[in-house]
Parts: sequence; C-alpha cells; structure tokens
Amino acid sequence: MLEVISQANKTEKILNKWYPMYSGIPSVSDYEACINSDIFKKIEKSSNDFISKNEVALKKYPWSKDSLHSWSRQWEYPFAYDSIQRYVEQNQNIDSIKILDAGSGVTFFPYMIAQLPHVEVNCGDYDSRWVRIYDEINKNEKHSVAFQCVDLRKQLPYSSNDLDIIYCISVLEHTGDFALILKEFKRVLKPGGLLIVTFDISLDGHHDINLEKSRKLLVEISREFQPPTPLNFEQNLSKLVANPESYVTTNYILDYNRELLPCPWNETPILTLKRIIKNRRIQKHDINLSFFCVTVQKRVNDGL
Repeated sequence: MLEVISQANKTEKILNKWYPMYSGIPSVSDYEACINSDIFKKIEKSSNDFISKNEVALKKYPWSKDSLHSWSRQWEYPFAYDSIQRYVEQNQNIDSIKILDAGSGVTFFPYMIAQLPHVEVNCGDYDSRWVRIYDEINKNEKHSVAFQCVDLRKQLPYSSNDLDIIYCISVLEHTGDFALILKEFKRVLKPGGLLIVTFDISLDGHHDINLEKSRKLLVEISREFQPPTPLNFEQNLSKLVANPESYVTTNYILDYNRELLPCPWNETPILTLKRIIKNRRIQKHDINLSFFCVTVQKRVNDGL
C-alpha cells in the first residue's frame, strides 16, 4: 500500500513540474500528462487573461480568439514555450533576444513570450487587418510586441544573422513552398539561433500535408538546420502509421474532447452548409490528422 502511495506521489510531482517536451509526434500519454501539468495551467491562465483583457480588440479578429483550446495547440504552445524559455535561460548574457512569430495571426502567445526577460518579440503575417488589432492590444498589455505585414514566401524584412529565435506554428504546411521559406529563416537567424516548427500531417492524404510531403519538409529542415539531438523523423512517421491509436490524432481528440476541434475545419463553406442541413457532426475518419513538432538550430559555421 505504501509503495502505491509513493508511486502516486512521484507521479504527482512529475505532473506539477515542467513536463519534458520533445521533437516528434506526441504520444497520447504524454499529451495527457502535458495538459495536466503546471506549465499548461500557466499557459492557459495567460491565454484566458489575454482574451478577457482584449475582448473588444479581438472582436475584429475573424478566426478563433481562443487558440490554445484547439487540439494541436495544446501541445504546440507548451513545446514552443519550453524551447524558448530554455534558450533564454541559457543566454542570459545577451542584452536583447530577438524573436519572430512567423505567420502569427493574433494570439496571446507572443505576449506571453514577451514577459520573459531580455526578449523582443516581433510578429509577422501577410494580413494587413491585424495591424489595427495589434495596435489596440498593445495599449492593454504591459509588454508590447511589434507587428509587420510579411509574406513568408518572400524576403523577410530582417538583415542576415539578425534574429535569435523563430517559431512557426502550423503555418509551413499551408504555404506550398516550405524549402524557400526555410532558406530565408536560415538567412535571418544568427548562427546558433533557434528555429521551432510545428505542422499538421494528413494521414488520409486529403488535407495539408500528406505523409510524403511531411517527409520532404523534415528532410529539408534536417538539411538546412542542426537538430540538438538526432531527428529520427522516419522512425516517428513509421510508428504513427503503424500504431496511430498511440499518438495524438483528430480521431483521438474526437473521443477525448471533440470541443477541442475547431469545427467545422478544413471544409469549404458549401460542405459546411450541407453538413449543417443534414445535422451531421464530424465523425471519425472524416478528417484524420496528426502533427509534428521540432526544434533545430542554425549551424554555427553557417553564418552569412
């Protein structure tokens, strides 16, 4: 009995500490441990406070105001935050750590990152409508962030070796030219700088991006950047295909908490209307996605 209690206490201590994140596809057990950890509660509080404080400004934003409570973001944000926080802690000698949220949209996350010491957060997105929203939010937030209209498929408005960190959350799979974008990320990052990338994987092959394109993206990332630890992406993808029930997929989320799915998603307006008319909810296998997260660095000898 004492042994059981001891093991329960050990588990409780693990969950109440920072949950260790890793590059790859999250397992179901690790995902569930993550969303029960103290760090997730911290991120959730930051998100809730941001939404409450900026309710008026966010009414102008046409997409989800609550980005955290979307299935992949519940792992992606802690994953990105972990990598950024570790980098900041290891580089306290840098007066200002310059960070880019690439393809940012409008979310709480860059404002949470801006609370870390010695950081300067820049957000970039192609939609000019966000300029006004960021201006309003910056008036409400203690730590402001800078926003610029940028097209990731074109040259970024930064000089070579300018940025310390770039994070790009679920964006590259929608761009159509991730090789060009990765080269530009590499140009503007400092040697030793951090790149954090997450992207969806379409297991049914009908959405962005299928397994073959996922492999190409990971090969390109490995070619242009240096993973801190060996990136066995082929092994990760093979395990996902062979044993999908062990990993976080939309099918898992439909059973776990379907409200986390941003429904209706990946649908045209006509398909959405047809489904609503038929009073049909999204079911298993309608959409079958997982996602991959990876943190890499610009090689020190890659300075331009």
